[in-house]
Parts: sequence; C-alpha cells; structure tokens
Amino acid sequence: MKKIIIFLIISFTTLIYSSELSDLSFSSSIGFEYNKLKILNKDNNNEYDFSYSFINLGLSSDIFDFLTARAFVGFCINTFKNKIILQDLPISLNIDNLSLNSLIMGLNLNSNPFDIGDISVYLDANLIYLKSFSKNEDINFDIAEGNLKLSDSFLNIRGLLYFTYEGFDNFTPLIGFGIDYLEGKINSTEKIEEVEGEGELKFKNKSLFFLQAGITYYISDSIYIDAFLKLFSRTSVSIRLNYDF
Repeated sequence: MKKIIIFLIISFTTLIYSSELSDLSFSSSIGFEYNKLKILNKDNNNEYDFSYSFINLGLSSDIFDFLTARAFVGFCINTFKNKIILQDLPISLNIDNLSLNSLIMGLNLNSNPFDIGDISVYLDANLIYLKSFSKNEDINFDIAEGNLKLSDSFLNIRGLLYFTYEGFDNFTPLIGFGIDYLEGKINSTEKIEEVEGEGELKFKNKSLFFLQAGITYYISDSIYIDAFLKLFSRTSVSIRLNYDF
C-alpha cells in the first residue's frame, strides 16, 4: 500500500510540475462524492453495508493528444453499517456503526479513441486509495480496562467504457458501463493491561459491474460542472466543479 501512496503523490506532483513548465492545457476541480455498496468478509463471506463520502481537490492535464490524466486528494468519512466482530483480539469485541476519517487519493486516465458523428467514445480508468487515521478508544471490562486502536484502508480500481452525445450547446449527456473492484481491511490493536493483541479483517466488494449516467453542464467556456450516477455494484452520486486554465 505504501507504493500506491507514493505512486499517487508522484502522479499529483508531476501534473502540477508539467502544467507549470509546459504549454499543456490543464484544469483544477473541487468535488464531492457519495458511495454505498455491499462488501464481503474474505474469510467467511459475511455481508456488510459500507459507505464512504469525500470532498476532493483535483488537477488534470492533457498529457498526450489522446490521453488526459487527473489526480486528486481529499478527506473521506467511511462507515460500516453492520456490526463488526473483532474475534482475533485478546478479548473479542463487537462494534456497531464503525466510522473512520480517512485520507483519499486517486488517479484517473481518460481517452477518446474515436467519434461517430456527434457520439464520442471514451475509455476511463480509475485508481483510488483511502487510508484512515488511527482511532483510539478506551474500553472497560468487569475485570480490567484497556485501549483499542482501529484503522482501515481500501483500494478501488474501476474501468469504464462510456458514450457522450455532443449535439447540444450547453450540456453533454453520457452513459456507460464498467467493472468495479474494491478490496480493503480493518486493522485492530487491543491492549488489556499487559496483554496486547492484533487482528485483521479483509474485505472485497460483492458486485463487479456497474452502469453510469451523467451530464456535463457548461457555465462558460472555462467553467463547467460534471455530475454522475452509478448503479448496481454500488450506488454512487458525485458532482464536480471544474475550471480550465
């Protein structure tokens, strides 16, 4: 996971550096996204309702004639709606509605290989990584007191084929379908007096395929809004305000 973080930081820095030292066009953005999906425990296939919402700042640039790259970083809140059972600790614990604050980073690659009249065909790839800040809680038992430290991390890879209709003046609708893969884990450390133990729960998403619909609305030549809806593998709503420099 550390290699992924380094890769995303380098990608973000490279976009900023290239935009300053070249005549490539680039744009900045601020956005919000909400996601809700089913995930499975990799060990026993128990199902959980998982959601995460985040705000982000992004920078994109046309790095080739056929390829646009966008990197973003933001703040995320992720929540497990079901009861989480931590069985590998010295004293097992049940946690309801676990919620953690996270750093989220992502890289998006987008290509328009060809057009058919007013219909444009796009290929889109996303790599998203979120890593929570550690959460410490005091725990009390009848026989002892202790401390619990929790954190989680998730990696999401998505590929999308979509089509846009360019025949309108101020807005462009799109529709497409794709593959959605997510995996992650919860790490826990429990200390009861002099006894300390660690646990780990691993997860993956339940469904792999999704449909996406959306619209780009142009406020001016350089300012526009993107709005997207994803269904099936996840329910996702996102909106992004962009400014072209």
